[in-house]
Amino acid sequence: MTTPRDWAGPFLEQAREDLRAAEATYSSNSPSTFCMLMQMIFEKLAKAALARKNIQPPKSHQVASRLLLLLERTPSGTVLPGVSTTLAFAAVRDLENAQPAVVNQIVKNGGAQYPQLEYPWKNPNTNFVEWPAKHLPIARRVADPRDPVGPQLLKLARTLEARFNILFP
Repeated sequence: MTTPRDWAGPFLEQAREDLRAAEATYSSNSPSTFCMLMQMIFEKLAKAALARKNIQPPKSHQVASRLLLLLERTPSGTVLPGVSTTLAFAAVRDLENAQPAVVNQIVKNGGAQYPQLEYPWKNPNTNFVEWPAKHLPIARRVADPRDPVGPQLLKLARTLEARFNILFP
């Protein structure tokens, strides 16, 4: 019989695989794909952290923000060398809010359409179809070489991966 902790290693290993892909994607200047991969990385890291705490990982995509809450409650969890946690944590929340299932749930509950990762959407203000590579705000920020959000997301993911066993024993 599996326990919640049995899920930690597999989620962590898949997050590592996704991180390698995100690093390659960032270097190839594909910001929307980079953002999609980063969202997936933080979701998997969050599920691994919860599993380490013997909590069954949720089947939801709205879990990265729980990782940030765990970090904020962990001694030295927000003191991560080289990481601007204020900037990186806000970006992780932006990525989570752009996950298609999260956006669809918001719209279903009467909220406004929000730009999303992966798929085109209809802008309710213009009635034009928009897509992540051109219209997703965080992807546009990642594409801007003056904005540190892309490197900070990578630093946060690398640091969490490297310190995972210390932060979440």
